[in-house]
Amino acid sequence: MLRKLLIAVDDSPSSDEARRLAVALARQRGARLRGIAVIDTPWITRPMAVGIGGTAYKVQTELEQLRSAHRRSERALAALAAAAAEAGVACEGAQKGGDPAETIEAEATTSDLLVLGREASFYGREGDEVSAAALGLLARNPRPLLLAPSRPFGDAGRMLVAFDGSAPSSRSLHMLALLGLAVGRQALVLTVAEEKAAAEARAAAAAELLRLHGVERVDVAAVASGADPADIIVGQVQAAGAGIVAMGAYGHRGLREMVFGSCTRRLLGHCPAALFVHH
Repeated sequence: MLRKLLIAVDDSPSSDEARRLAVALARQRGARLRGIAVIDTPWITRPMAVGIGGTAYKVQTELEQLRSAHRRSERALAALAAAAAEAGVACEGAQKGGDPAETIEAEATTSDLLVLGREASFYGREGDEVSAAALGLLARNPRPLLLAPSRPFGDAGRMLVAFDGSAPSSRSLHMLALLGLAVGRQALVLTVAEEKAAAEARAAAAAELLRLHGVERVDVAAVASGADPADIIVGQVQAAGAGIVAMGAYGHRGLREMVFGSCTRRLLGHCPAALFVHH
């Protein structure tokens, strides 16, 4: 059961979408919300080679960047507090300084779910499809993570569950069920395998688990294919209009690869829906 969410916010578009998803989840599940705005002080104050007389300029530049980061953090936390208050959600917020992934991970000890914008960088620089902070949390953090896209997509009441029966995929499925995140949603269990019978059996088992945990509306899609599962998943997401995709360490061949398998990397960069990931 979902009791507390931790959301890390900055001023990126994906952070805005993360805020919307986190507040909606907290309201629906009666959960508490804690927001943190991380100022990436190691990056801002990183050592750099400077010319003669350049030290003073570097110090001044760092001070300006830190002030700017504080202002962005304050705006992000204020937006979160306002959205939570409007939704009637209990929320607390704080600014933190340090490496973003390490800081968020340390703050997450008492939370059931981490929510983060996929491109949230925490130092005012945009452009990466998936930020270093998100990748660091995926690699090291043991808690489930909800990664928001840069813009709204699909219906949050529709969820696609990508499942293959592997240990990482099973862990993600069970965590999804235990937190109750699929309850009240229309769930589509998608399994991709080279043989149709194997895909059908795995999809049926996953659907049965979700039903046991109170998910009343569950459909299955068993696809027999040797193609890259990422292409099939994205196609199904677009066809179903799913706002959330739940997945484990989805790889390519039998989905045995760890969290940075080729399929996972492609979904992180190209899936238009929010990603629930646990491994």
